[in-house]
This record gives sequence, C-alpha cells and structure tokens, in this order.
Amino acid sequence: MLVVDDDVALRQLLRRMLEPEGYAVVEAENGRVALERLRDVSPSLILLDLMMPEMDGFEFVAEFRRHEAWRAIPIVVITARDLSRDDHERLNGYVRRSSERRARPRSAAGRGARAGGDQRRPPTRPKA
Repeated sequence: MLVVDDDVALRQLLRRMLEPEGYAVVEAENGRVALERLRDVSPSLILLDLMMPEMDGFEFVAEFRRHEAWRAIPIVVITARDLSRDDHERLNGYVRRSSERRARPRSAAGRGARAGGDQRRPPTRPKA
C-alpha cells in the first residue's frame, strides 16, 4: 500500500494501523515522491492526500492517469479539504473513494480512522 501525505505523523499512524493487518506500507511525502515510488513498487492501493507541497494530489492523479500500467491501482483520497464539484471533476473517476478528515471530538480521536469500507486484501499478497 502506498501512503502519500506530507503529514509525517499521519503516515506513521497509518503504517502502525496497516502493518499489523498484513499490509506492506510504502510512504511518500508528496506526489512527486509517490511517482518515484511507483516505478519500484506495485501497491494494491494508494491512500492519497490532496493538499501537499511540491506536487499535490490533483497533480499526482493527472500524472498517474498517463501511465496505463498504473490505472488498475485504486486510489482512496484522504483529505481535510471539502471537495467541490470541480475537485471531483479534476479527479475524474480515477479515485475510488474520498474521505474528508474532519476535526473529531476528543472522545472519538482514539478510535482510529477508517476511509470507507474494509479495503483489506489477504495478508499473503507480496505487493506493497
């Protein structure tokens, strides 16, 4: 699984949540680094933030589309941004699901975050 977010703490949190479930996690701090990682690994899923420096999630998706070999990899957007109609159009069907992170009451903060349904694959898959 490829986790693309400029927030180091969030990447580490997702790693701590996903690795015990059998996922191999590869991290990237922005879209440009994520494209470099995709040259070396074939993740079963990409968790993508939209608001990042250097190359944001929208730019990443635009470049991602150009590579036929990557098109089968699902993308789940995790963002603090409220997505507009224009945002959805820019993502143009290449994103399977989006989850907009919202501030949570303190009591809910410790429960963990889930983007959509159960996205797990069997832990025997050797892919990242």
